[in-house]
Amino acid sequence: YALADFYVSAGRRDEALELLSRVAAEKDQLAPAKVRIALIHFLGADRRAAHAEVDEVLKVHPGSPSALTLKARLVLADG
Repeated sequence: YALADFYVSAGRRDEALELLSRVAAEKDQLAPAKVRIALIHFLGADRRAAHAEVDEVLKVHPGSPSALTLKARLVLADG
């Protein structure tokens, strides 16, 4: 996650997304990795992709605090 954060801060968004996608393939890392992917999409003004990533997490982990929090922020940002 630190490397992905570094990539984002360095403007290397695509590399961060690729890394996090690989991490999300690990069963126990799906929620945290996908939430970060969604956040990157949101910060890049791609709200549709952000919603899709969060919704995917919520299908598998409906009680995920981080996914629910980000979903609330997305809905609030959408008005």
